[in-house]
Amino acid sequence: MSSIEKIMARLEQDNRGKTESDRVTKAAESVPLPLADRERGNLGHDLKAATDEAEVVERKPYASEQTEKKPLAIQLDRLEAAGYLAQDYEGSRQFSEFRRIKRPILKKAFSGERSAEELPRNLVMISSAVPGEGKTFCAINLTLNMILERDITVMLMDVDCMRRSLSKLFGVDGQP
Repeated sequence: MSSIEKIMARLEQDNRGKTESDRVTKAAESVPLPLADRERGNLGHDLKAATDEAEVVERKPYASEQTEKKPLAIQLDRLEAAGYLAQDYEGSRQFSEFRRIKRPILKKAFSGERSAEELPRNLVMISSAVPGEGKTFCAINLTLNMILERDITVMLMDVDCMRRSLSKLFGVDGQP
């Protein structure tokens, strides 16, 4: 008889005549208590009393759930004063430079030529490890250039938690 068969025979002999709850209780008692409970002398007997006395607390909605979502009105004069695309932008050199950047991005994002395994190509990330290189400048100008396109929705995200400059420029600092 193998060792596994011996253990199975011993378990069957121990479990004869016992109900399921007896077996569960015995198994629970054989599990060692965590060290913190052993040091305090807590054997787990007060758990039922604690759950009986617990009160039900109703969940309050977060502040962001309570506020009504309003569309963001872009203040072009504020952005123009900060040096971003001007309101009379169409003839400017800066506008044409960002249009040259925008065209290949849009062509690649919305071309139907991609296999099923490929991820969607409609996400653009502007990043650099060096502060002050113009990431915010490029992101805002590219976004402003893209929103002029028909049937294109643009979402600009400020993920710089330390220097939330996009939120400040658009006048939504401190809002959800």
